[in-house]
Amino acid sequence: MSSITSVNATPISEKSNNLIEYNADNHTLSKITSVSELSAELETLEKQVTLLETNVARLKRQQFSPHVELEAEVIFAVTGFAGEKRANSSKPINENLVLSDRVRLSFVSSFNRKDKLEVRLQARNTPALEDVTGTQMTNLGFDGNDENEVEVDELEYRFPHRWGFEFSTLCNLTPLL
Repeated sequence: MSSITSVNATPISEKSNNLIEYNADNHTLSKITSVSELSAELETLEKQVTLLETNVARLKRQQFSPHVELEAEVIFAVTGFAGEKRANSSKPINENLVLSDRVRLSFVSSFNRKDKLEVRLQARNTPALEDVTGTQMTNLGFDGNDENEVEVDELEYRFPHRWGFEFSTLCNLTPLL
């Protein structure tokens, strides 16, 4: 009976070595499986990063420019009249000096750097001098009396068309306010 036992039985030390090798092989196989899964995940992440980089590049090309230019113009005028009477009349001219002004602020911006949006604010108190002199020849090029109330004087938007010409929309809003 001892010969049968010795053939079927293996020493304990050999069993433990086989078990350790078996566990090591399983561990290596599990690492290989996790690496292949990881490579699939890496491919997915690489695609997402590429898509994100493409979107960022597109946004940089199409970004809105918060840059707004401010243009200002201020005119002060001191006007007076000399003469005995108004044009085509026997009425005398009032010989007072008049201090008047016109102030304009223009805000110029763009949405895509190919277009132009301009909003112009204006305040003025320059009377039409023809009321005093009786002739339009004495009017100034910037007259108008809004009692220095600020108003939207002009609203303009220009943008190019793909056929090579430019559209322009201009609104003079002064009479509307």
